[in-house]
Amino acid sequence: QPHPYALRSRGYDYTIPYIRKSFIDRQHNIWLTSTQFLTLINLKYHDIKIRPLQAGQETRSLMSLPDGTTWAGTDDGIIGVYDAKGQLTGYVDGNGRIASSPTKIARKISALYRDSKGRIYIGTRNDGLFIIDNGKKTRYVHDNDAYSLSSDEIYAFDEDEQGNLWIESKIGRASCRERV
Repeated sequence: QPHPYALRSRGYDYTIPYIRKSFIDRQHNIWLTSTQFLTLINLKYHDIKIRPLQAGQETRSLMSLPDGTTWAGTDDGIIGVYDAKGQLTGYVDGNGRIASSPTKIARKISALYRDSKGRIYIGTRNDGLFIIDNGKKTRYVHDNDAYSLSSDEIYAFDEDEQGNLWIESKIGRASCRERV
C-alpha cells in the first residue's frame, strides 16, 4: 500500500511529508519545501525532481529572482542557488555573492524576499534580519529601541502597493514605513 502522499517519478517512490512553503517560479515550476527535501515539479515535462540542498537539513525558505534563479535557505543557515532548470549552481556567501562552497549565513534561514527595488531580505531564527543591497550586507537585530525589530525571529516578508515592507516575526507583524 503506497503512502497517501507518495509520488512516482521514473520508477522511484517519493514520500513528501508536511509541506512548509511553496511557490511557482517564472518558468512555471512548482517548488516545495518539506522537512528534509526541496522538491522541484516541472509541469511542462511532468517531471518531479528531489533537490536536497544539505543532507538531512530542512529547507525553510524559497525565493525566485527575475534572472530565473531560485534561492533556497535551510535550517542550518545555508542558502543555495538553483538555475532555471533546477540545477544547484552555488551558495550565497557571507557577503551576498555566489560561491562554490556552502557558507553558513546564520543559525537558521527562515525567510527570503526580494523587494521592488531589488534588495534581498534574509530572515533568520534568532539572528535577526540581513539585507543585501548592491553587494553590501547589513544586519538588523532586536534591541530596546521602539523602532528596532520586534524579535530576532523573522518568518516572512511582504510589500504592499505603497512600498511598505511588512515583516512577520515571532512577536507579530510590523510595517517598515521608512525604507531601509
